[in-house]
Amino acid sequence: MRFLHTADWHLGKNLNERSLLEDQEAILKNMLQWIEDNPIDALFICGDIYDRSLPPKEAVKLLDMFLRRCVLDLKVPVFIIAGNHDSPERIAYASSLLEESGLYVRGFAELPLEPVILGNAHIYMWPYTELNVLRWRHNIEADSMQEALTEIFQGVDVDPKAVNILLAHEYVLGGLESESERPLMMGKASALSSDVFSPFDLVLLGHLHRPQSVKKEEVIYSGSLLKYSKSEAASIKSANLIEIDQERRTITPVSFSPLRDLRVIRGLFTQLLQEASDDFVYLELEDKHLIPDAMSRLRSCFPNALGLEYVSLERRLTSPQVGRGTGRMDLTTAFSRFYESVRGEPIPEEHLKVTKSLAEELERA
Repeated sequence: MRFLHTADWHLGKNLNERSLLEDQEAILKNMLQWIEDNPIDALFICGDIYDRSLPPKEAVKLLDMFLRRCVLDLKVPVFIIAGNHDSPERIAYASSLLEESGLYVRGFAELPLEPVILGNAHIYMWPYTELNVLRWRHNIEADSMQEALTEIFQGVDVDPKAVNILLAHEYVLGGLESESERPLMMGKASALSSDVFSPFDLVLLGHLHRPQSVKKEEVIYSGSLLKYSKSEAASIKSANLIEIDQERRTITPVSFSPLRDLRVIRGLFTQLLQEASDDFVYLELEDKHLIPDAMSRLRSCFPNALGLEYVSLERRLTSPQVGRGTGRMDLTTAFSRFYESVRGEPIPEEHLKVTKSLAEELERA
């Protein structure tokens, strides 16, 4: 059997006030084309379908287009669970009716946990759920999510002859985070040990945006489809193609070309003006002094620039030299030190003369 595992689409997300809907539509259409060219038995979407609980109508329309094409036209069953960004009520709307078409949706955790059977695969769906919700809805008495899920998962009657697959949206200890994830709880109170998933043969996760395996090839994050923060600029985004037969299981990353990449570009201001790109970029200037109107001038070359940082200047402004007190310095000395900290070089003699003259006028005033 062949499955495609993906998560964390965050449809409707803005990055530094720039809508990513056009980029999300492009990559989802690329995924649909890949599915058409490479038939699979099911698609798993492991949470954070939308970026917020009340998504914009354009994001809802985009998801509708994708699901209609995948389920009705390509005849590929789709399994969706809610993530911590999603509204479980909205995600689960009409879910019982949709199953007749091959669309399986879980917005709320349902107990007892029963599988959807697809050939030799038994697919369990566990959407993001807070501990207090489990206590309220299912009368579970537990002091931690680890304790609660251990009790729930150990009570599942898995079939030893089947491949038992769990879809979940959780933070598992050992996973590498990015800047773009919203914490599930304060601190690491909701973090799970991978041992909690021991009854299952394969655990496919959403939440962390870096594609990674937490426990060999048994507990796996697909990562997000697009880069959603500067910390992800160097990563390669993908989904997981999972192929299972009687003798082996293989997991292969599958990348879909984005409309625009997200990159970090570093150099001197004059050097960057010689480049041009439509990508989303974070600019890092190595100049030792401030450039007037730098961002607007660079946007003529990088129209989708998301941020600008003076990396050399930042180092100097946080150095011990800058932090020295100036209370007993005369104005000329104070300004000379400030000039050196900003420009990285002593103040020129002609500038020093002007500074002394201005300082004397100010002291006489």
